[in-house]
Amino acid sequence: MGSLRLAPEWARQDAVILVWPHAYSDWHSQLEAIEKTYIELSRYISRQQKLIMVAYNPAHQLYIRKTLSNHDIKQENVIFIDIATNDTWVRDYGPITVESDIGLTMLDFKFNAWGNKYTHDDDDAFNKQFKQKVNNKLPIKDIDFALEAGNLEINDLGILLCSSSCFTHKSHEQEISLCSLEHDFENWFGCSRVLWIDDVILNGDDTDGHIDTLARYCTDDIVVYTAVGNNFDPNNEALNALSTQLKKIQQSESTIFELVPLPSPKPIFNDGNQLPATYANFLICNDFIFVPVFNDQQDNYALKTIDELFPGHEIIDIECNTLIQQYGGIHCSTMQIPEGFL
Repeated sequence: MGSLRLAPEWARQDAVILVWPHAYSDWHSQLEAIEKTYIELSRYISRQQKLIMVAYNPAHQLYIRKTLSNHDIKQENVIFIDIATNDTWVRDYGPITVESDIGLTMLDFKFNAWGNKYTHDDDDAFNKQFKQKVNNKLPIKDIDFALEAGNLEINDLGILLCSSSCFTHKSHEQEISLCSLEHDFENWFGCSRVLWIDDVILNGDDTDGHIDTLARYCTDDIVVYTAVGNNFDPNNEALNALSTQLKKIQQSESTIFELVPLPSPKPIFNDGNQLPATYANFLICNDFIFVPVFNDQQDNYALKTIDELFPGHEIIDIECNTLIQQYGGIHCSTMQIPEGFL
């Protein structure tokens, strides 16, 4: 098969996957509210590239089609498929697609719902069904290891940013050696090296610290990161630790030219529990960047910062106060499919 290589998110894409919320997911009591978010994501993604829309079953697909039509969303760019899922966070159970000298390959990692925190049997079975329905000719490689793409942030040089806590946290029930994991990353993703962020977990983050809540590549040498935004935020200690670690990495890693802070929104709570709201959970598409906003005084500053970092893209803000109620964001709810997949 030759060496495998994971492309950065800004590489050209064939499509983006969305799993529409349904009554059998944790969204069952918030369907009307969360569908507004998915309507807006569908509207803008389908304007500029293919959108693979995953319905729970044929009846659910008919409902989604009608909903999109009722909101004047054209469906020429929407590919509908039916796959039963436990939840909507396709970033973490969907296909990770790599390339080699013979073309693209899907990697099918185990999914255990971030350490068996939730029911996940349907989500763990998603990728093989997805392959059959979208491109059954594509090679697939089974990997007997639990890993989520929300914790993979790579640039075009093969340098991976990753949170170690997602692997070392005891809830994942895996014997982990970070040194051996670096070797695995080299085989799976073609990594030249791994830059670890250690023990930075935001309150309410049930992923144990996914990198897509903390730090993101914008180019090969620019990293944007979640910084302190409110003096009374309980996350400030963790965010200061993140800033300190990134600055140390920059001192020893000559390829990182600039670190750009993104402020945190005012803390958001649900039943007294803080939710992991950050602006870093944005999605890079071919021509647009989808940025979460929270009706917060920091929204405009975050949008302006990301706009300056991606001058070739249009910035689309998506209100995410409902999406964050289930501890996720725009990046968590989507998965890009690289050019050539379809």
